[in-house]
Amino acid sequence: MTARVGSSSVSEDALNLSFLREQLIRQEETIIFNLIERAQWKQNKIVYEAGGVHFTDTPLPSSKSFLDYLFEETEKLHSLVRRYESPDENPFYPAALPKPLLPLFAFTGPMHPNTININDRIKDIYLKLMVPRFFEEGDDGQYGSAVTTDIAVLQALSKRIHFGKYVAEVKFREDPQGYTKLAEEGNIDGIMKKLTNAEVEAKLLRRVHMKASTYGQEIGVQDSDKKYKLEPGRIEELYREYVVPLTKEVLYLIERSKGPQVSYLGPPGTFSEQSALKYFGRGQNMNQVRYLPCGDIEEVFSNVLSNKTVYGMVPVENSKTGLVHRHMDLLTKSEGVKICGEIYLPISFAFMVKDPSITLSQVQTIYSHSQGLEQCKEWLDSHANGKALIPVNSTARGAQMVAEDTTGTAACVANTIAGSNYNLHVLQNHIETSSTNVTRFLVISRHVKNLVPSGNDKTSVLLDTTDKPGALASALNIFAKYELNLSIIQSYPDKESKFNYRFYVEVQGHSDSPHFDKAIEELRQATVYLEILGSYSCGEKPANVTPQTRRK
Repeated sequence: MTARVGSSSVSEDALNLSFLREQLIRQEETIIFNLIERAQWKQNKIVYEAGGVHFTDTPLPSSKSFLDYLFEETEKLHSLVRRYESPDENPFYPAALPKPLLPLFAFTGPMHPNTININDRIKDIYLKLMVPRFFEEGDDGQYGSAVTTDIAVLQALSKRIHFGKYVAEVKFREDPQGYTKLAEEGNIDGIMKKLTNAEVEAKLLRRVHMKASTYGQEIGVQDSDKKYKLEPGRIEELYREYVVPLTKEVLYLIERSKGPQVSYLGPPGTFSEQSALKYFGRGQNMNQVRYLPCGDIEEVFSNVLSNKTVYGMVPVENSKTGLVHRHMDLLTKSEGVKICGEIYLPISFAFMVKDPSITLSQVQTIYSHSQGLEQCKEWLDSHANGKALIPVNSTARGAQMVAEDTTGTAACVANTIAGSNYNLHVLQNHIETSSTNVTRFLVISRHVKNLVPSGNDKTSVLLDTTDKPGALASALNIFAKYELNLSIIQSYPDKESKFNYRFYVEVQGHSDSPHFDKAIEELRQATVYLEILGSYSCGEKPANVTPQTRRK
């Protein structure tokens, strides 16, 4: 079996100002060349106006400009090959992006997890200030050429400016107490002053002016008649007024002083949010945990893998329906992700509508997560037989859709907290099939190593054996030899090898214990691949609840 691999554009070892300066200098040239290329064409302001450009065969949405349409489609394509999973890249249209075709990828590196993206501001500066000052006024009809080079300029500016996070990280490590104090005080001016090196910035501006003069001049023209494709002073001005100030990542340093973020399946009101709040607690102060709702579980994993958040909350098992195989499959295929905790959450569902005057007989469509529909199947079969059951990304999303419904015939299966968030009316409470319905959530992270043994721990292991009779049994017998109890064993297909399977195993005990260590040493000899996904304290199970899945 092939081990999972990860990569990063900036490693921990490379995190120094000398290396980063080289990267920033290289990016200068990309920006200058793209600006000179864009200067070939006039402003063509119509490409920035919503509905301004019309095509007879393929009309654009009236709400979008030609730039927005083409840029969004470009980012959709780039998203398929994981461009925006890298911490170095930030999309301009994040809500429109599809999931990557390539598998989830672990980007390791020194940057503190964050979700900072100032592309809206960069785009606004470019369209309102740079285009009118840099490019000749008028319309030459070169809309495609203008827009494609606009996109190249904006992407180059975004990469250069957001690269400042790495510089800010180096600066922070030089004086963590000083920056933390300023950030907690909200002293933005103080942070800017501390980040500023006037001598370095003056040298940068001279270098930019020289490059713009060299790359942008007409070749073969006498010095007295020298012409430039784009005035060097304007590019220097761009750096002085916008690029340099925006690269000083004040927001990053303020974000860094706050508590960690937790990704969970949103919108607010889901069981995932409740489990996160229960596990981490509700944070009010700057140094406490914050919560980031995601559109689906893939985004939760993506945020952890791409260093946007420290933690992710993932539902993996229900006492009624067993393991959530899609989520477990993501866990076993996500390089670098470790399990650092678990929590059990009692689950109760309500049947809710928007208008309190609506009766059950008037309901035609019912929205919920597939797990919610399955866990309430008996009640739905008895009371909502024949009605359309529509699976959505989360139970709270179902509540949101009912709130947005205009037909008056929609209902949802969700918890009452989500119903309260969207002002819904409860027609029937506690419709779950099992009165002891409980879901287990795992806390995932790339930034937490094995925790100190608590005396009541479990360890998650991923392994693969040779394809021969008795290989798996031999491996499992090693656990028995060292009196290690298995609570779960589940097979998952290996995408890198057809008809080959790896096994997810949960073992009672901590990997730091002597007998566990000996078992792992023997297992490495009996398997072709073995990875410890984490040792963590066992969550407290509610009374009278035994999860269904303990086999396969």
